[in-house]
Amino acid sequence: MPQGHDIRAELAALQDDLATAEKPAADRPPPSADIPDPTTGETDQLECAMQELRTFFAAAARDAEKVVLEHPLAALAAAFALGVLAGRVLGSSR
Repeated sequence: MPQGHDIRAELAALQDDLATAEKPAADRPPPSADIPDPTTGETDQLECAMQELRTFFAAAARDAEKVVLEHPLAALAAAFALGVLAGRVLGSSR
């Protein structure tokens, strides 16, 4: 259970967050550098990277489907082995 000073610190932090949220946009600190700025072209790079990922995963899905169609028993055995392995890993964490 949190101590009294922990609760007070958390309440103070929440009050600061609330006060910051209520400030006009001009009074707020600048946004984080992690958020891409639409004026710098970073969003274009992000969209390009996302498109590359979509293309990669679509090709991987097609390849997996092709392998399963060509070797259904091997795919079934691999899925079973993966399930057993996942069960052991998750079961050993208890």
